[in-house]
Amino acid sequence: MIIGLLEAETLDLSVSARFGSYGDMFARLLQPLDAGFQFRYYATEQGQLPAAAGECDAYVVTGSRHNAYDSDPWIESLKSFIRTLHQEKRKCLGICFGHQVIAEALGGEVRKSPKGWGVGAATFSVDSCPEWLGDCPQTFNVLVSHQDQVEALPEAAIRFAHSEFCPNGGYFLGNHIFCLQGHPEFTGDYVRFLIDKRRERIGLQEAEHALSTLSRLTVETPVLQNWLDRFLHM
Repeated sequence: MIIGLLEAETLDLSVSARFGSYGDMFARLLQPLDAGFQFRYYATEQGQLPAAAGECDAYVVTGSRHNAYDSDPWIESLKSFIRTLHQEKRKCLGICFGHQVIAEALGGEVRKSPKGWGVGAATFSVDSCPEWLGDCPQTFNVLVSHQDQVEALPEAAIRFAHSEFCPNGGYFLGNHIFCLQGHPEFTGDYVRFLIDKRRERIGLQEAEHALSTLSRLTVETPVLQNWLDRFLHM
């Protein structure tokens, strides 16, 4: 299976040398699931997209510092490509910005949270578990780092999960689109790096609280990997 990694942000070389690109983070997360996975990278923030939807078997839209509701040409092109994927019912996984831009592309609404930053480790409650995911726990822990969030889901989308901070923490459309606000691909070290980098923007008290969640909550990576495995192989 060829998985297209639509990188919605190109990280500084100093950062990617230490942590990998956003595409690299997904490749590390997904490769153990299937030795047959092959990854094709697209610098989407720089306007690079597949020539046709059938170029890959499945796609991942990564996180980004950008806003899904902005009208930058590359964001508009990405939204158009997402609509094509949806029309052709091709597999597409959206994470954080990807979760948000897919919602915007398909008629949903994204806004900044009035609560400020959601960052650190967070607990989400499962609202509706599709059959293709198998048995779902009632709650799961995942790393988060966002201000924007999906306020209104696209038509026909079913809410998968929510948290006290985030009303729409995940959703799915059929068995071809699956989106999560959280970051299964992030590591605790990378989230600590982001918190330190954005400490003043987040707020000193909020940043300290976010750091404390990283030691209090165990991120359930195997559960998240199992979901992604089932989604991609369905």
